[in-house]
Amino acid sequence: MRIQLTVTAVALAIGNFIFFQILDQRLVAKSIPQTYVSNAANAIVRLFSMSLVLASSTAFTQLLWRQLRLKCLKVSTIDGLMSVPTAATELLSRDMLQATTILWLFGVILQLIPIASIFPPGALIVSPRLVPTTENISVPTFDVRFRGNGSLTAMYNTALFLAGSDGWYRNPNDFALRIAKSALLNGEHLTSKSPCGLNCSYAIEFDGPDYKCESGYWAGLENRTFEFYGAFSSYKNNQEARMEYSPPANFLGAPSDRDAKFYFDVQYGPGGVANMSCTYFASTYHANVTFLNGSQTVDVTVERKYLLNATTLGYPYLFAPYEVVDPEDEQNPAAWNKPFPDDIVLYNKPDLGSPNITVSDAFHDSNIRAIADAVSFTLGGAISKAGRAPYDLIV
Repeated sequence: MRIQLTVTAVALAIGNFIFFQILDQRLVAKSIPQTYVSNAANAIVRLFSMSLVLASSTAFTQLLWRQLRLKCLKVSTIDGLMSVPTAATELLSRDMLQATTILWLFGVILQLIPIASIFPPGALIVSPRLVPTTENISVPTFDVRFRGNGSLTAMYNTALFLAGSDGWYRNPNDFALRIAKSALLNGEHLTSKSPCGLNCSYAIEFDGPDYKCESGYWAGLENRTFEFYGAFSSYKNNQEARMEYSPPANFLGAPSDRDAKFYFDVQYGPGGVANMSCTYFASTYHANVTFLNGSQTVDVTVERKYLLNATTLGYPYLFAPYEVVDPEDEQNPAAWNKPFPDDIVLYNKPDLGSPNITVSDAFHDSNIRAIADAVSFTLGGAISKAGRAPYDLIV
């Protein structure tokens, strides 16, 4: 009988383990109802406990009678041993421990059996789990070709740059500069609200600028820096901090265009010992955006495409309206709000050196240039040293 009960207890324990393994990591909706699971686990544990207690009690009794035949014990010790299965306090007797150590240890095991029966039901835990699902939703993205409704007015309003009266590129607009400054001051990309809930991810692609930086020295950097940012120190507009009075700068940085390329040149280190020259490229960004409990992370890879052409994008009539708006209708708002196709060349005068580039491509590359310029404008300037003394920050 003792052996059968022991085998039954072991079989129940193995069955309980297999039962829990089947339930592990399964979705609640696709599993056995929790009320049935809990009741089944409690039943298995109760049967296990009863089988093990009966088997152990039988073995304890047989071992006790064997001990009585081999050794003389006090009546009080015998009475205590007989009560051990139901009275744990009897194990506190020193006489029992000294007289029958093995039986005393067996009695301790008997008291610990119920503890084993409380763990399996308590191991049933339903925890939140991310379940991947795919849905079609709208997510924010970025399109440097977007021109609104396709009219001149919409093109100028959606551009990331300011255009001159004859359609020439002037500089990045305030929006592009503000985004560049915010991102650089934070030291990371700017986060946004999740369009798909607290836990989701999506992939987007968009075009943007990319720097290709190499060691290189440009002799005109110092003059360009003060020409571009101004010749006076930002320290209380001190007139004695002009370029000719300023100490040697430990940092110089300024954008420029030469050799049909756009550059951002940097000179840094004590005495300007290190030099770097970066050229503007148009690239495609592949971004995987993930939201976990509402917190955003972005994993980006950049695919470099082509070098931005400074000669083409610097043409003074690149976005001139003359091919779209008749000179007689210049004062008519409707003429400026009329959509025109992407493949049109706004100023098609090859004899005057105009580049043969469609408005869509010109707008695309000029927006990319504007983003790169916004970063360059923010990073550029001249610094002699860091601190609070006058003339530290030159421009």
